[in-house]
Amino acid sequence: MKLRSLFRALVTRRAALLIALALLVSTGLAACGGGSGGAALSPNGTVFVTLGSAESREIRHFFVTVSDARVVRDTGASFPLIRRPVTIDLANLDGTAELLGLREVPEGSYPSVRIELDFMNAQVILAGQATAATLLDETGAPLMGTQVLEAVFDARRTLAIGRSERHMAELELDIPATMIVDPSANTVQVSPTLVAVANPISPKRMSLPGSLDTVDPTNFFFTITLQGPGAGLPDGPYRMPTNGATVFQVDGLSSFGVAGLSVLNGK
Repeated sequence: MKLRSLFRALVTRRAALLIALALLVSTGLAACGGGSGGAALSPNGTVFVTLGSAESREIRHFFVTVSDARVVRDTGASFPLIRRPVTIDLANLDGTAELLGLREVPEGSYPSVRIELDFMNAQVILAGQATAATLLDETGAPLMGTQVLEAVFDARRTLAIGRSERHMAELELDIPATMIVDPSANTVQVSPTLVAVANPISPKRMSLPGSLDTVDPTNFFFTITLQGPGAGLPDGPYRMPTNGATVFQVDGLSSFGVAGLSVLNGK
């Protein structure tokens, strides 16, 4: 894999978090649950949704495609969050969450979030293994096709969206809790469950995958095109300013500021 092909391979979670925050600010989503100050009220509110996964030391990679994601209103209406399927490596989120989608929705109560996982091209690499493991469902049969998971918010902390308000929903795929790994047979049996929290008090750090377009060491910035964000975020390109505190991770080695940008430019 070329280094320029995947932005997450280039920067640490801290830099990815800064990029996520910059994008959220640029789209007016810097705060959750707040209004718009003195601006005119919009008839809609805005929700952004992230997806994370519990960690597992037994798995090096767990690639799965989210083919659909929706917030569900109490009326039964649902609102899509992604424009196209998104492939995520659940094993490499490492305590962070990936921005899955954001969009405006009518004011109202949204009791749940629904996602569809496509396991047709899913790939799992176990620790210590060089080839992909065989994925099995809860009955032990090959895991193929799609699965629809729906998570209901805690009734004490619902996703109640008002006019011009901004809210966050944090999702977590708790795959390790229901996973049975057989290293000798190189198989993984999974029965994924989805957990959702509305407006978490301590949200996970966010990451954004994308391709690296250009690097300008002289003016201390690089540009990226996003890969996989949901509805409401244009693909870009986005100009990302850096400074002496920006952390880069290239070929497994960390560097800072101008030195890191120079290393990045050489790839």
